[in-house]
Amino acid sequence: MSSRYQSLSATENEIKQYFEQLHQYLIIIEHKLKKPIIDKDTIINQIDNNINRMKYIVNIIDLNNKLNKNSSSSDIADKNNDIVSIQPNNILQQQ
Repeated sequence: MSSRYQSLSATENEIKQYFEQLHQYLIIIEHKLKKPIIDKDTIINQIDNNINRMKYIVNIIDLNNKLNKNSSSSDIADKNNDIVSIQPNNILQQQ
């Protein structure tokens, strides 16, 4: 009975070691096969980051353009006010 138990334990150990080795082998193969997919995910993340940076830059440019436009409109309004304020003086001087 003791030798039968030892024989079965040895067989169980062999089976366990075989499947542990097989499992390790499959993990290595899985990592090799997944590497291109991981690289793809990295590229997608980089593209997303670049898109977000571009959106940020576009927002800054839009804000700058709006500020410049408002500044130009303000300058034109100031010039128009100057012209209007000068015109009545010219009329008074002509009379």
